[in-house]
Amino acid sequence: MARVLALLAGLFAVAAHAADLRITRITPAGDDVRGERQIVIAFDRAMVPLGRMQRGSDEVPARVAPDPGCRWRWLDPQLLACDLPDDGLQPATAYRVDVEAGTTALDGAVLRKAVAHAFVTERPRLLYAGVASWRAPTQPELQLRFNQPVTAASVVQALRFGGAVEVGPDLFDSTTPFYTPQGEARELWRLWPREPLPADRTVNLQVGAGLVSAQGTQPGQAQDNTTAFHTFPEPRWLGLACQVGQAESRFAPGVAATGCSPLDGIELVFSAPVAVAALREHLAIEPSPPLPQDPDYDPWANAGDARPVAWRHAAGQGAPVESSAPRPPPTACVSTPT
Repeated sequence: MARVLALLAGLFAVAAHAADLRITRITPAGDDVRGERQIVIAFDRAMVPLGRMQRGSDEVPARVAPDPGCRWRWLDPQLLACDLPDDGLQPATAYRVDVEAGTTALDGAVLRKAVAHAFVTERPRLLYAGVASWRAPTQPELQLRFNQPVTAASVVQALRFGGAVEVGPDLFDSTTPFYTPQGEARELWRLWPREPLPADRTVNLQVGAGLVSAQGTQPGQAQDNTTAFHTFPEPRWLGLACQVGQAESRFAPGVAATGCSPLDGIELVFSAPVAVAALREHLAIEPSPPLPQDPDYDPWANAGDARPVAWRHAAGQGAPVESSAPRPPPTACVSTPT
């Protein structure tokens, strides 16, 4: 008889436990949450009757920390939502949702234990990297764009470009930076290798963990997608290039450039960027091509700045320099210093 009573008591206990109130899910969830407009808590049964669904923070059994400014309402009798303000959740922030023990459903079922749920909003990460200029043929300067303002110190710590890097503001960034105890934070930065890279080599920009946002305390994580850049080889003159018919033709040093269009210029092609000022000083064309009689005429007017390169270099790609001077006659000899 005692065994039967014990069995019945166990069955009643299981039935009572099965009738306890449960939370089936809480959203959002994860470690890199972005773009959410609500935090939603789902119960396994009706909690409130249909009718007045908007509730004050003192009328709901849940709390969110840090407080994002929840506007609480029941979406239906089982779903409790925190509607977020227009600016949403703070980036790079760890949030915790707590539901109180003792919460009671309409049918009297009780939540026996408190429930805690955590998630992290969008962490700082690199969105884009491209060549902005070249400090030297083996020292590209990159423009970096991040998904949120990050400190320069954390960029130096987290990124590697063939070794240690230097970071500075982007000249074209007109936005006001964020000021943090670790220094300025920006979405746009310039980065270059601290030491020149090997010539004619592919080098990967690597993003490790540790980017620090001005908007939250959660650091960035390592990114698997590296970006590759190729340095220029040692400077060398590759020859001439001009338009022949509908195609561009290239002529090696010492080979006559024949068939060039008389209305187009001729490009001098180098293996690496060449300073226009140095080229003007050392370039010789014999015999000299005919020039306009205007004393103010400058055949180098359209040749660009001191080192006219602001693009990503590919292996085998030359660096052309073009002058607006009239095309040399077919018998002209073009030479550059070796």
